[in-house]
Amino acid sequence: MSGVIKITGLVVLMAGILGITGTLYYSFKIFTGAVSVPKVFSEEDLKRKDAGSVPEEGADPEENMENMVRRELDNQFKKIAPPSVIAKLLNLLTWSIFAGIATLAGGKIAGIGLSMLRSKNKNE
Repeated sequence: MSGVIKITGLVVLMAGILGITGTLYYSFKIFTGAVSVPKVFSEEDLKRKDAGSVPEEGADPEENMENMVRRELDNQFKKIAPPSVIAKLLNLLTWSIFAGIATLAGGKIAGIGLSMLRSKNKNE
């Protein structure tokens, strides 16, 4: 019975280490440019639909001014940070969060494998 626990502990430990190294290797490939970032966000997701952007004749002048200011701010912001750049940054951020979670999960799995090996050694 203790031989089965030892083998299972080693397999679980190796699975955790493999999860960590795989995540780190893929992150290295992404940040060196060898592999593209998984696309979660695209430019189309970030483009806002301008409903009511044309001023109405019977509309409140304050609403017309507010729409004009909002449109001008949108145009200026697009000049500073185009949607393609924002999409790339969001995709990198999403990958970084996922890689952090995967690394923590791999560490937890490796820890379970180590605790299985230690409990085997204590029982002998």
